[in-house]
Amino acid sequence: MNQNNSDGNENNDKGSQLLKGTIHLFVTGLGAFSAIVLTSMLLLIIWLTPQIGIIKFIYFFIPLAIALWIYSTLTTEIPSGKVSYRLRHIVKRFFDVILSSLQLFLASPLMILLALAIKLDSPGPIFYRSKRVGQYGRLFDIYLFRTKCGAPAESPTTRIGNFLLRLSLDRLPMLYNVLEGELSIVGPYPRQPNNLENTLDTKKRILLFRPGMTGAWQISNIQKSDLQGGIALDLEYIEKWTLLLDFQILFKTVIVVLLNRNK
Repeated sequence: MNQNNSDGNENNDKGSQLLKGTIHLFVTGLGAFSAIVLTSMLLLIIWLTPQIGIIKFIYFFIPLAIALWIYSTLTTEIPSGKVSYRLRHIVKRFFDVILSSLQLFLASPLMILLALAIKLDSPGPIFYRSKRVGQYGRLFDIYLFRTKCGAPAESPTTRIGNFLLRLSLDRLPMLYNVLEGELSIVGPYPRQPNNLENTLDTKKRILLFRPGMTGAWQISNIQKSDLQGGIALDLEYIEKWTLLLDFQILFKTVIVVLLNRNK
């Protein structure tokens, strides 16, 4: 009898967790979709400004910008600090939402073509998921276009995979991670759980920041196998972080990708 009650409670707990997870996915997905729609509307309004006039531009622009700011604030977990420091983190998140939404909107035709090319090039799923350590140590799945014939790391790279890796196009699906708030455009490298524990700084400062699609380590000459060197660069980024530094890293990332020197 007690065993049956225990099994029943366990099933109820699993059902409750599944329901919460489903609701969370629905809410975050709806928020991400809304952000894309709002950003595309902003882009359209800016483009139509000469035709609609400055008054109507302000009339439409301000509510949309406020809505995106609210979404950015609700999806920001801010490290403790002064009000100005916390505000800068919200601004950082606001730019993440705008840039990721805009890029997903503009790159959607290309992403559809790449997905078809991956499916036709080799058997297997279109996307590859990899478990990473996020802000405050939470685990999440990072999304990438599949570049190998199979899941194991030693599997050969596909023909379309070589093309994707050369131009860093395999990382385009990560924009959705940014939009949901799991990644930032710029931040510490999103490390795997098995290569983080032995290199993590004792105060775990690196976990205070949301990891990024690009960052100080990604644009450096430090090899991917040098975990300690990568950690040191990310800690330096955290200590010196400013919004200007983020834009500088973004600019350097474009140069690194064009030179095919990405990791």
